[in-house]
Amino acid sequence: MFTHKLLEYLRRHRLTDPGEMVCVAASGGADSTALLTALYALKDELKIGLSACHVNHGLRGAESDADAEFVELLSKRLSIPCVVEKVDVAGRIKVSGGTVQSTAREMRYGVFERILDKGFADKIATAHTADDNAETVLLNLLRGSGPAGLSGIPRRRGKGFIRPLLGTRKWEVLAHLESTGTAHREDSTNAASKYARNRVRNELIPLLEKEHNPAIVEALCKTAEIMADASDFIEHTASELFDRISEDEGGGRFTMRRADLAGLHPALQREVIRHALTKIGRGLADVTFEHTENIRLLALESVDGDEILRGAAMIRVAHDLVHFFRDSGKAPAEFSHPFIRQGSVYVGEIGRTVAVETVDRPPPEFDPEFKTVFADFDSVPDGAFFRNRRSGDVFHPIGASGTMKLKKFLIDRKIPRWERDSLLLLAHGSEILWVAGIGLSERVRLKPGAAKILKIGVQDENFR
Repeated sequence: MFTHKLLEYLRRHRLTDPGEMVCVAASGGADSTALLTALYALKDELKIGLSACHVNHGLRGAESDADAEFVELLSKRLSIPCVVEKVDVAGRIKVSGGTVQSTAREMRYGVFERILDKGFADKIATAHTADDNAETVLLNLLRGSGPAGLSGIPRRRGKGFIRPLLGTRKWEVLAHLESTGTAHREDSTNAASKYARNRVRNELIPLLEKEHNPAIVEALCKTAEIMADASDFIEHTASELFDRISEDEGGGRFTMRRADLAGLHPALQREVIRHALTKIGRGLADVTFEHTENIRLLALESVDGDEILRGAAMIRVAHDLVHFFRDSGKAPAEFSHPFIRQGSVYVGEIGRTVAVETVDRPPPEFDPEFKTVFADFDSVPDGAFFRNRRSGDVFHPIGASGTMKLKKFLIDRKIPRWERDSLLLLAHGSEILWVAGIGLSERVRLKPGAAKILKIGVQDENFR
C-alpha cells in the first residue's frame, strides 16, 4: 500500500523522469529509510537510477557516526552508490553565528547542491511527510506569515529537489517499516523540547487532534495547498508588474516611481518589493514582514529616506523615485580617462563604455535624455577627460542664462546625492561639457554650420 501510494504520488506530480538519477537524502531515520527502500522497489518501474547521500553533522558524537554507518550499510545491501560527508556545524556557528538547526540545514543543503552541480544526481529526494508539512504551516502561523509561509513545504524546489512523501502520513511510514521488518535509526534530539518544531510535533498537534480536529494534519496540508496556489499567483503577478514599472539601471540597480508602486494593491506592493530584493541579489533570507512593511511605508510617504538590510541591500527613496541596490558603503574613487575623438573608452570604475565618432550630419531628432549627444567638433577642447565630479565643477546647461555650480544643477534635476559621485562626465578642467544621461553644455552644443560633428554616447541600453 505504502509503495503503491508513493508511485501514484510521483506520477501524479511528475516528480521524476525516466533515465534520471535520483539521490535520496538519507538520515537513517524512519522517513528517509522508508523512502529509500520504497524507491529501490520502484526504480525499475520508474526507469530511474538510485543513490543515497548522508550528511553527518557531528552533533551527537558516536550516535551521529552510527547513523552514517547505518546508511552506508543499507546502501551496500541495496547495491546502490552512497555519498557520506561530514560537516562541522559547531565550527561554523563559532565563526558565523546562527542556530544549530538553521546552520545544520544550510550545510546539509550545501552538500546536496554540490551533488547536483557536479552531475552526480539529477534529483535530490528528501523525506518530508505530510506531518512535517503540517508542522511547518503551524510554525509559520505562530511566527506570523503570509501566503508564502503558509504554503508549507513545496513538492519541488528549483530543478533538483523533490519531496515524494508529502502526501504520506508519518503513521503510514512506520506501518510500512514494521510490515516489512525494516530497521531504522532514532534521533535522540527529536524528543528535545528546546526545539520549537519538536514542541509543535510532540505537544501542540496531539492537543489539536484530541481537542479540536482529529484530521488537523490533513486540514493544515489542505490550507498549505490553497495558500501555495495563492502565493504562486501573487508572485507571478508581482513579477510581471515589477518588469512593467521598474527600470533596470545596470549594475544590479533598479528604480521605480513612487506613484507606480502606490497604485498597486498592498499585497502586490509587498511582493514587488520582495521581488526587487531578489533582483538586486539580496535574496529573502532574514527578510521579515516588518522589513517589507518599512520599505513599503517609506515609499508611500511624502518624505525621503533609507532602509538598509543585512547583505548590503539599500532601498533609497528620493523625490518621486524608489531605488533598490547593493551598496558597499564606500563612495566611488575618483576616476579620469582621456577623451578621444574616435573610438571607445571603457570606464571600468562604473562599468560603462563611451563611443566617440565623427559623423557627417546630425540625426533628425536629438536624444532628449542626453545618453547620446552631438557636439561641435571644434568646440570640444583638447585635454578633455571622461571623469566623475570634483569640488568646484561648473556647468552651463543648454538654454540656461549662464554658468552654475554642477552641484546646484544636479540638485535642481533631483539627482540623488548617493548617485552623483558615479555620474559620467566629460570635462575640461573644472568646466563640465556633458553630464551623461542628464545634460549637455551650451559651449559644445551643435550650432548651425558646424564643419565637423562629434557623436558621443554611452553604449549601454540599461544606462539611466
